[in-house]
This record gives sequence, structure tokens and C-alpha cells, in this order.
Amino acid sequence: MKKSGWEYYRNYSLADVQIKSTLGFNGDELDSLIDGENFDGGYAGYSADLLVDNAGGQTAVKVMSYTKDQPLNKLYLIEGRLPENPGECVADADSKRKINFSVGEKITLTADGEDDISDYLSRSEYTVVGLVKSPLYVSFDRGSTTIGTGALNGFIYVPEEDFTYEVYTDIYLSVTGAMDSGIEPFSDEYTDIVAEAEEFAEEKSASLLGVR
Repeated sequence: MKKSGWEYYRNYSLADVQIKSTLGFNGDELDSLIDGENFDGGYAGYSADLLVDNAGGQTAVKVMSYTKDQPLNKLYLIEGRLPENPGECVADADSKRKINFSVGEKITLTADGEDDISDYLSRSEYTVVGLVKSPLYVSFDRGSTTIGTGALNGFIYVPEEDFTYEVYTDIYLSVTGAMDSGIEPFSDEYTDIVAEAEEFAEEKSASLLGVR
């Protein structure tokens, strides 16, 4: 079972490390982190917790940016296709217990409280063109949030260019050697390799961890 999960992570290039910042990143941080010795790949992206309305009702979801050439966290397409144009999205294939998504339907995204959706995205209406699984989510738990009921009940990916942020919110990184064939799945060796790379990231720049 561990080996099957490990193979899934490797096939869809799950990031070993995720760095978040409420102040954001300009993207140049990747150059200082991907040194080959500690990190050998990565990308910067956007994310936001928003409310989605569709035929199933309203609930909080994690909305993330998608590009067809992102090197990590590749999506596993269950039905339909991946986004190709602004205003298209793919939705969580495993969210049916809380809210139903279907290919071809139109959904509306809104911000919580007094925030406006334009603070996050250039549009509020999206067409679901596909249902996907993401290696970032391997259980039914989608995490917690400060909006709605406090629980995230699914995820949505929209084209990167639809986000209106001036800075990136997330950096995803692959640790050099962490997914080599000689590493035992979920072993202490893997944990130690990742921990050493995380220490390097902390020492490189406190700003990468949102301490500015």
C-alpha cells in the first residue's frame, strides 16, 4: 500500500516542500532556492480560500492556479479535459459528499465577508471543463479555513492568469534525491533528506517563510 502511494506521488510529481507567505513572493526566490544540492525543481503559484456556488449549494473551497507546464503537483484527469482558456476550471473529483461538480456546469466563486472577488480573481463565473485528483490531497480531508463553516470541502484549479494578485502566495519545491528509487517509501531517510532541505530554505532567507 505504501509503495502504491509512493508510486502515485512520483508519477504526479508531488512537491516535497510547500512554502506559504501572506506577504507573497515575487518569483525570484526560486532562483536562490533551486541550487541542485538541496532543491532540484519547483514553481511559484497562487491560492485562495473562496466560496463556490453551484447546484449543490455553497461551500468553501481551495482555489489554486494551474499552468500546463507546472513541473510539480500534476493533475490526474478523471473526466473531461484540463483548462485551456480563461474562465475554465477543473474541480475536485472526490468532493461529492459535500458539493457536486459536473463537467460542463457553470459555477460562481465569491469572496467571504466584505472582500470582493476581484481582489482574488479577474472573474467570478467559471465553466467546469474537467474533474481531477491532485497529489496534494490523498484523503477526504481538504483542510481548514477561516471562511464559511471553517472547513474546506473541495478544491478548484483555474488558469494562473485569472488571479489578480501582484505576488505569488505559494512556492512548491522538489528536494534533490528525495524521490530516488533507492529511498524507501515514507521512511526516516526521506524525512531526514526533506528536513535538511527545509533547514537550508530557512537559513537562506527568513522572508521565504513570511517573516519580513
